[in-house]
Amino acid sequence: MNTYKTRFRSDLAEGLDIDSFSILIDTATATSVHAIILPPDGTSAQSILSAITSQSGNPASAIRSGSAQGSGTIRSATGSVVTRAPPPPPGQQGFATDPSSPIGHVHISVDNSYSLYVNGAEMGDGSDWSQTDTYDFSAPCGGDLVIAFHGVDAGGPAAGLVSAEHCGYNVISNHNWRCTATEPADGWQDANYVEDASWEVPAHGGTNGVPPWGHRPDMDVPNRNGMQSPSWIWTSDFQGTDEVWCR
Repeated sequence: MNTYKTRFRSDLAEGLDIDSFSILIDTATATSVHAIILPPDGTSAQSILSAITSQSGNPASAIRSGSAQGSGTIRSATGSVVTRAPPPPPGQQGFATDPSSPIGHVHISVDNSYSLYVNGAEMGDGSDWSQTDTYDFSAPCGGDLVIAFHGVDAGGPAAGLVSAEHCGYNVISNHNWRCTATEPADGWQDANYVEDASWEVPAHGGTNGVPPWGHRPDMDVPNRNGMQSPSWIWTSDFQGTDEVWCR
């Protein structure tokens, strides 16, 4: 769960003294996230509006404004979260949330199987392309972050989809990655590996949601212009290459 979601939920729960509601992210920009709050049946519209209003005046709160509709009980309420994190450094992309936490999360799906690495450490593996797997990791903020996977196909089209959140920034699989169909030397998944300069720019199999893989929850991330989807990547031959290394 992204930091702004958690903080929004925590702030509102404190104001309402409940924690049994869900949040849908409607739109996101570099400075705010517009969310739709779905409280439990029987929640007073006035109470939820009052909670948002009181929290919006708290400098430590992520909530800045909100509204409630309906009389008596309410079906939904809306609010905005304003982030104060600095913009990403040059060369990075993503949406700044909490730059202080070294705990990261990486989401991955590969047709057909994969081994996943973060800064050289193996996170895990999977062999069900219909599932999205999530792993937690810890890495210092401000240092190198290299996410890599070894993918193996078992026939038909092949591709991998990756997104990650770390130190307030998001990373997605796209044209900035590099892939090779030739087995690389030991250490290919490490941050200080430089031979990937000769690897090819990955082929673009479409963004999250394209057939035959369909939409994968938790993969899309917010950026300055709204939501951004990772791309399914592989080497240039989606059909004929059965094994790749990407980072």
